[in-house]
Amino acid sequence: MHLERRCVLSPTLVILFLVYGRDHLRGGHNVLDAFVDRTFSNVNHRILVVDNQLPPGRQEQIGRYSIIGGDNNSREFSGWDQGVKHLQKKFSLGDQTIILLANDTFHRHYGLDYLDLFDPEKVRRQLEEGAMVGYVDGYPQPVHLFGLEVQYWVRSSFILIRWGELKRLLPLTIPFANKDLFFTNKAIFFREPSMLSENYQRYIENWLYRTPGVEDEFKEAWHSKKELNASNLSDMQDKARSIICEHYLSARAISLGIPLRSVNLDFI
Repeated sequence: MHLERRCVLSPTLVILFLVYGRDHLRGGHNVLDAFVDRTFSNVNHRILVVDNQLPPGRQEQIGRYSIIGGDNNSREFSGWDQGVKHLQKKFSLGDQTIILLANDTFHRHYGLDYLDLFDPEKVRRQLEEGAMVGYVDGYPQPVHLFGLEVQYWVRSSFILIRWGELKRLLPLTIPFANKDLFFTNKAIFFREPSMLSENYQRYIENWLYRTPGVEDEFKEAWHSKKELNASNLSDMQDKARSIICEHYLSARAISLGIPLRSVNLDFI
């Protein structure tokens, strides 16, 4: 794919593939190609790789890969924001253009079986209805963040949405710095008072590092869960920030009338 000239993409599909370094680029791209061939067999697709290990503004062409520098401040979300800006400069995106947001964990942390849940006919119909489509996770109870409520959200490692809907959700990063959300003290993880509900704070802490109490409803755990200490506090808060970005994206979609559609849950 060459991005030197401006051209009209619609109707088509654009993949924004977020990586950090090149270790998982080829493997992820092969899986993405197979997915698109199965799910969007009659749609020409293009891929732009955003490498968050490269500085913003960097552009490289390596074989068949067009690669730009990202922004790792909010991990994949700030990286995708860089990718979207690049697409807007180089292409004329139509509202019907399908955007696939993927990061380089989508095929490694969750296996590949869930990709078979994306039924081609159903996914196309849901996109035509203006939905954000993907694998949906949830909390036992609704949580509140920045004045919005959410209980279920689309897993951000693999999201399908049309450009007409995605542009309403930009930027994908949350509009708050870490200092607005967290203390630099492992004894108190979240800043007080907080813009996040108490149960939301507890769910995130249980997920990342804390052992849930007997009465806690949410007992799921991150695959890399570890004890919080002074040396990993900053990394944990960066991870929490990306979780909040993920949930805020779905919360804003719902607030704007963009429905969430799940490939794994029948009621969404």
